[in-house]
Amino acid sequence: PTITQIAPSTGFLAGGTSVTLTGTDLKPFDELAASTYCHFGSLAAKVAATSVSATQVVCQNVASPPGTFFVWLSLNNADFISSSKNYTFHYPPVLSSVYPLGAPVRATGTTTPTVATLTGQNLTTAYGALKCYYGTTVSDGTVINSTSATCAIPGIPYESDPLQLTVSFNGGADKSNGLPFLFYQLGVLQQLVPPGGPIEGGTQLRVSGFFFKTRTFLGDNAVRCLFGTVSVPANASLDGKSIYCTTIAVPASTNTLDVKITQNGVDYSARERFFYYDIKPPNFFKMDPQAGPLTARTSVRFEGGFIIFKTATPRCKFGANVTVATLETAGLMRCLAPESGPMVVNVSATFNDQDYVQAPFTYTYYIPPTV
Repeated sequence: PTITQIAPSTGFLAGGTSVTLTGTDLKPFDELAASTYCHFGSLAAKVAATSVSATQVVCQNVASPPGTFFVWLSLNNADFISSSKNYTFHYPPVLSSVYPLGAPVRATGTTTPTVATLTGQNLTTAYGALKCYYGTTVSDGTVINSTSATCAIPGIPYESDPLQLTVSFNGGADKSNGLPFLFYQLGVLQQLVPPGGPIEGGTQLRVSGFFFKTRTFLGDNAVRCLFGTVSVPANASLDGKSIYCTTIAVPASTNTLDVKITQNGVDYSARERFFYYDIKPPNFFKMDPQAGPLTARTSVRFEGGFIIFKTATPRCKFGANVTVATLETAGLMRCLAPESGPMVVNVSATFNDQDYVQAPFTYTYYIPPTV
């Protein structure tokens, strides 16, 4: 008999791995008796083997210290022949963490995987190609060093309870300990509220949509907003319909930025566009009138360069009192001065329902004359 291949050719120290020997003339001499055995190098114990056919024998290896040994085979429980093929016993890989903790659901055949980073021990290419397993799916892994590796996870086409993510050097015959890994629906963006804000940043942005998860669903700080290339922390509402984050400051030359969200810190949704504007007091050219009686609700006309958003309500603020504004054009706005006591107040306006810009004027409330 001859042995041309053993598979796998590596395994854990604990033993118990099924090893297949392939060759020719591997039928036992006495098929009715237990006459087929394997022997791994200098180890004292021999193990019973199963003859599958004249070309294949399967045996389970035994526990061993680290090392590489020839595999021997006997078909008569007396004479052992060497396979001249090496089998290596090694320490198992031990996984301690994975980032991210999950990946979005993807259709079968998706070519853009989630790259998950693993940390642990005994990660190496010395014992075969690294493969990653989750559920019944396998994907390629890459060893970075002895304590770090990555898994390219294309995903599965359905949401799941956490699956066990494991790695193997020998095609899945021996697997590491498992880490929970979750598959979830990727969030879908529908609207940004407000749709724009000042270039100074600081606008509290609500991203509305669905399939949003809570902040800690996939770990602390996993939910984030991406403004262009800048990632900022975010919070998700409990109803799964909103994510909140704060806009970043941008140069005056920036008109728009794409906004995306991630729920695992790695995979980002499709984008929505956020509009930036630069409105300062010089944009208010004129306010008329600049005074009015206490209770008259005087119509005040503003001229300047303003921003019109279809999904936001412009407002004026006279002191602390807010009133809805009417933007007739991008250069003309009207507000009804709310009732007040006799005083002089600052005037400001918002075009995104949130961020107020102070005008370079004051408004004077006076007691109307009586006749």
